[in-house]
Amino acid sequence: IVFTFDVEIAGTEAKTLNYTSSADDLAGNDIAPFAELSIDEAGPVLLSARTVTTTSVEAMFSEDLNGGTVNGSGNEFTVAGILATAAVEHVSDDGRVVLTVAAMGTGDEPTVKYEQVDTLADSAGNTAVTPTTVTAVDGVAPVLSVVTIKSDNDVDTAAPEWAKVGDTATLTFTSSETITTPTVSIDGNSAAVSSVGNDWTATYTFNGGENEGTIPFSIAFADDASPTPNTGTTVTATDDVSSVFFDETNPTVNAGTDKEVNALVAQDADTSDFAPASGVNIYTWANQTSGVGIITFSNPSGTGTGVDTNISADTDGTYTIRLTVTDNAGNSAFDEITFIWDTTNPVQEALIAPDPQTGVSITAGTAKVRFDEDIVLLDASRVLLKDNVGTSYKGTVAVDGGDGASAILNIDYTGLAYGTTYDVIVKPNSVSDVAGNNVSTNFIAQFTTEIDTVPPVVNSFSASAITTDGATLNVTTDENAACSYATTDSAYASMTAFDTPNTGTSHTAVLTGLTASTGYDYFVRCADTTTQTNTMTTSAHVSFTTLTPDTTGPVINNIQATSIDETSATITWNTDEDATSRVEYGLTSSYGSLTAVDATADNTTHSVALTGLSDGTDYHFRVISEDASANSSTSGDNVFTTVTAVDTTAPGVPAITTSATTIDADTYTVAGTVADDGGSRIVSLFDGAVLAGTASVPAGDTVWSILASLTQDAGNVFTATADDEAGNTSSASASVTITEATATGDTDAPADPVLSGSDESVDADAYTLSGTAGADAPADGPRTITVYRNSVTTVVGSVVLPAEETNWSLVVALLQDATNTFTAYSTDQSNNTSAVSNSRVITEATVTVPDTTAPVIVLLGQNPLTLTEGDVYTDPGATASDDVDGDISGDIDIDDSDVDMDVAGTYTVTYDVEDAAGNLATQVTRTVVVEAAFDDTAELAVTGIDAVKTFATDTDAFADGWSWVFHITVPTDETEFAMKFADFVSGGDTIAAADNIRYYSAQSSNSHDTSTATTITAANTYSATIMLDTDLESGTPGRQIEVTAEMKVPTGSAGGSYSAQYGVKSEEDAG
Repeated sequence: IVFTFDVEIAGTEAKTLNYTSSADDLAGNDIAPFAELSIDEAGPVLLSARTVTTTSVEAMFSEDLNGGTVNGSGNEFTVAGILATAAVEHVSDDGRVVLTVAAMGTGDEPTVKYEQVDTLADSAGNTAVTPTTVTAVDGVAPVLSVVTIKSDNDVDTAAPEWAKVGDTATLTFTSSETITTPTVSIDGNSAAVSSVGNDWTATYTFNGGENEGTIPFSIAFADDASPTPNTGTTVTATDDVSSVFFDETNPTVNAGTDKEVNALVAQDADTSDFAPASGVNIYTWANQTSGVGIITFSNPSGTGTGVDTNISADTDGTYTIRLTVTDNAGNSAFDEITFIWDTTNPVQEALIAPDPQTGVSITAGTAKVRFDEDIVLLDASRVLLKDNVGTSYKGTVAVDGGDGASAILNIDYTGLAYGTTYDVIVKPNSVSDVAGNNVSTNFIAQFTTEIDTVPPVVNSFSASAITTDGATLNVTTDENAACSYATTDSAYASMTAFDTPNTGTSHTAVLTGLTASTGYDYFVRCADTTTQTNTMTTSAHVSFTTLTPDTTGPVINNIQATSIDETSATITWNTDEDATSRVEYGLTSSYGSLTAVDATADNTTHSVALTGLSDGTDYHFRVISEDASANSSTSGDNVFTTVTAVDTTAPGVPAITTSATTIDADTYTVAGTVADDGGSRIVSLFDGAVLAGTASVPAGDTVWSILASLTQDAGNVFTATADDEAGNTSSASASVTITEATATGDTDAPADPVLSGSDESVDADAYTLSGTAGADAPADGPRTITVYRNSVTTVVGSVVLPAEETNWSLVVALLQDATNTFTAYSTDQSNNTSAVSNSRVITEATVTVPDTTAPVIVLLGQNPLTLTEGDVYTDPGATASDDVDGDISGDIDIDDSDVDMDVAGTYTVTYDVEDAAGNLATQVTRTVVVEAAFDDTAELAVTGIDAVKTFATDTDAFADGWSWVFHITVPTDETEFAMKFADFVSGGDTIAAADNIRYYSAQSSNSHDTSTATTITAANTYSATIMLDTDLESGTPGRQIEVTAEMKVPTGSAGGSYSAQYGVKSEEDAG
């Protein structure tokens, strides 16, 4: 069967034939479908070729070859008519043979011819068809050469070439074959491209805004091969290291400062070119002002950055000088200075102030001298402002606005006198012009001050050293003056002069013969000491009240007992005024001991040491203080307890007074003594090492006895020890041996004792028991009666009853507030002991003595107490003491409902108290006198002072110092206020006011608390004023303020009671 196909089937290798049923054999039978691999009987055929590199070509056959039949020498192939130099089957085994050939161009399409030399066959052994010829397809990418870049700004071929805005960069290159028009980018922008053959040119002109620095470029290109063009590798670098640097930024230039000189001067200039920069290349100095003179430069122009020069001129005048600089890319900039060439000395023209130059105010001011040009101060000592005797009044000398800034010389002055002529002198070489030419002539001008027509001003007016019958008036003035005073607002001539010398700015007048507890008003006027004798026409005013005679004892408080030990204690207390210190003390509130009195009443803090006390003891005490006016105050009763001494001393060794004996008995009474050590003792009786019994010996007693059991038919060796209340144990006593042996004689016990009397209750420490004891049978002899309390082991005493006597008595100690049950035994000489007696019950019950003594009230503070209408009544208080309850001051009922502080009059305050037993104290009364208020609200006045902290310590801290609150009335329309203080003095000791006192007011806007307080900077000097902005009592005439003053005590300051004067002022009013 022959199969014919409509299309060519590629390849000459064997093919698989897949047959489906569509034919019959000659008999008409259907030929079954089959798949059959054909037999390869076709030889391979050279079908095509492709250049791979400029020295390599791939020849493609129609099927896979038998690689062993490829002739490696390549002599079976010719390329463009030239034999190949090598041939090898391609590793892909797809029928390709790789040929090595002579060098070709990148765009060559050579003819490739196969002509058999050896047998080239396929895998089936079929020999290749020969000869065959094909034309190779171009498969090699083009390349560029001779790539270079230039700028039309610079013909220099050395890299880099420069470019600025408007310059054109040109990129040239050659392609290895025909290519399509390449895509060229210069500095990120598309370039214009043209060619002549394979020589290409790309250009770009800079418009501004491009990236500065060395410009980048890229060339993208491909050949025109068919069917597929070959793309070359994009080129971004030149072949000859050429480059173009783009710089569109002008350099900067600073020609330096303007100059005004009279000699050759160096001019320092600066240039820079911001990176990326081409760098400064050329500079030129030039005079831009024509028609004035000739400017000479030492370095007029050049290259690089060495732009400094020296400048001079041949003619005085003002010039404009320009420095121009250009960078390598051709960008340029310039800067100009004003140059003044001045060889002429400055001239003083006039004294232009004070103006007018007569009647000049003596207030501090400034004299002004005008020159014909701007000046510089050289020597202030050569500028004078003085009176006709040569006294200088010159202050600061300076050029108005600073040296070189103006033609005005300022000369400050202070302290001028009225009606005086003053000289203003400016000497040669005192000033120069800006160019350095000095003043060469002397300048003198004059002015005259005004005549004094202003009376003195009172800065402060106060009263100090106020006593019951006197005071001191204190005035300060703003100028030297003579001051006088009166009790009414009077003319100056009718007033009384202050004490001599009365000519300066501080004035005092000592007043005597005043009435106690009386308000006084004083007025002062002053006249200055000038020839005009200017006199005040309105008076300064001060009011004060003389002291009330002191009839009130010191107020005692803060009583404490400290540093208490076994034998001593320190009593401390405070008083509200200087007073003496005494302590009365004893074991009861009747006291009995009194310490010595101080020599002087000079303390408000008191301390008295008590010595020689007994340990563990309650002491009653009270303190007594007397002020300088002999007013005495006594506190209520107080109690402290001394420390109980630690007892480490053993009591005395007890003694056994019972004699050694031999007896027939089960028990035996052993008696003895023990020394009294001031407390109770326990005596312990030992039979050998075994405790045989104990006895309690009360304080004050020394005898004891113990009924001890006896070891039968043996010697019983008894010893005794004593224990005191502190648990100290004595050594053992000497021993006594009581031998127990069965009796052969008297074995009969004596008759039982009988306790007389009946049970009863008593209030006592001891009790006398009595009773009887029958005769001893068979032979009557002495008997020992032993008494026990509450048990058969506690012996409280014994008594020996002689023969034939039957009555006995014994004093026994009683347990306090307890039941005491007593029994007794009788023992004869043979130590036969009777049975127990009857019992007696004695109940000890302390009888409470009724308290019938009333407490006592003692007033604190003044009585009578004088106050001013409108004040707030605060009761000074009182103390109350009771002989049983002690201090009951807190229970006092104070009734001050009768007091009306808004109405002048006399009122009574009552004080009552009751002790726990219901005893009422005798009522005590205080008289309160409310006086009509003196109306001083229209003027500055201190209306009261509260002592907040009256005790201070020397820690240099305000928190530990003194403080006061001043109640002050200030005229409503005056908003500035200030205080001053003198140094605080105590005897020969002083605490400076400066830096140790501060004050503030909640009614101030700028000094309202401790953080903004105003500090006193010098004694007797008003510091910075505080501004007032509120009123405590808006309904009261005048501004009511409270000023807190605080004083700290520097470390190391001497203790004592300090005092000082103070002053206040508000705007023009002072007090």
